[in-house]
Amino acid sequence: MKMPNPIAIRFAKLIFSILSITVLGVIFAMISHDHKLLILSAGVAITGGVKACSFYRQVSRQQYECLEGLLVQEQVNIHRKRHAIVLELENGSHVQRVLDGRYKLKAGSLYRFYLKKQTNDLPNLPETLQPSSTVFGFEELSFSTSKQI
Repeated sequence: MKMPNPIAIRFAKLIFSILSITVLGVIFAMISHDHKLLILSAGVAITGGVKACSFYRQVSRQQYECLEGLLVQEQVNIHRKRHAIVLELENGSHVQRVLDGRYKLKAGSLYRFYLKKQTNDLPNLPETLQPSSTVFGFEELSFSTSKQI
């Protein structure tokens, strides 16, 4: 199974951050002879390993959806780290999603989002109450790659 590039980059960043925090914590614990810091570093390694395994399992089981389209509208809520976006798909239909996280998106550009599949369908709720989708990765596409002549 080959991971799409945006997902592979996010997975590599996750592994790198877990390893760097753990290694730096162990080094500082050894230098300062602090056993509490060593235990905390081990905790970071264990919980980070669980998170990385969970992420990899979801991706390998393909528990994500690929959503590709033209970004028509974006509404940013900075305080809650959420983006309400409207995408126009190739067939002309519009899809509205609420994304979790901070991203720099440009209206009028083509994007491909890799989102965690939502398990249950909720009724139409106001934007403030909608659950946000976890973004595994996204990429901006050029106009020539999405539509072939």
